[in-house]
Amino acid sequence: MFPPGTARSADFNAAKWDAFVADNKLGRAKLHEYYFGQLPPFTSPRAFMDAVTEVFTDAVAVGAIVLPSPYEPEDFQFEIKTYYDEVDPDDQGYDGPQGYTSMYIAWKLKPELEADIGSGYYNFSRDATMADKEIGKLLRQVAATVEELVGML
Repeated sequence: MFPPGTARSADFNAAKWDAFVADNKLGRAKLHEYYFGQLPPFTSPRAFMDAVTEVFTDAVAVGAIVLPSPYEPEDFQFEIKTYYDEVDPDDQGYDGPQGYTSMYIAWKLKPELEADIGSGYYNFSRDATMADKEIGKLLRQVAATVEELVGML
């Protein structure tokens, strides 16, 4: 699927993200207000996915994340999944199903090809600002996960 010599890595450059935030005086801007014009009453899975999608798109636009050619942010989609275990694997005395959530990034045209980003998206809460260092950490994880996805092709 890749022409010979095509780069398969995705790289994150924190300095470029920090410069984007600083140059646009966004350090104190609330992430959800910046992207959506208002703070959500609570941070729903949809609000998390939308916020991560917007930040990812901007990170690529400003060169903070460099995607392998020929890919664009629109080629990917984010999804939060909840899984339940019927048993208590840690023997913590918990009765009933235990749920845990994780965010995944997948190819839009092949959603069965997906990779787990983890739960760093929790830092995209309603109070998150554009300069929060946790956003940079998640962007680094997103870039690594995109690279993993590209390797699946």
